[in-house]
Order: sequence, then structure tokens, then C-alpha cells
Amino acid sequence: MRHTRATQMLEAGVAPAVAVLELGHSIKMFFEVYAKWVNVSKRKEDLAKVNQSVATTNPKGRKLLK
Repeated sequence: MRHTRATQMLEAGVAPAVAVLELGHSIKMFFEVYAKWVNVSKRKEDLAKVNQSVATTNPKGRKLLK
């Protein structure tokens, strides 16, 4: 049931740090087992935030994350 709960949390976009605390896993084990379940749309949203932040502090126009 813990595997089901962990994947449900990640698919719902819950921050992995919150899931780790809720489930009592170690960070290392959690990401080794569940990294593939991180919500793809949430990942894209988070990378867009990083790119926006970098774009505002990137005067040389370096390539951003995809």
C-alpha cells in the first residue's frame, strides 16, 4: 500500500520532500524507486519556473533547460 500511496502522491504533483516525510522513506530510496512517477506536467511547470528565473539573470543568453 505504501507503493500505491507514493505513486498517487507523485502523480498528484505532491513535492517529493513532502511524500518522503509522509511515508518515512529515505530520500535516496524514494528517488531510486519512484523517480519515474514524478508528474511530467509538474516537471515541465517546474522547469519553466527555473528557466524564467535564469532568463531574468542571464544577460549572455545562455541555453536554458528543456
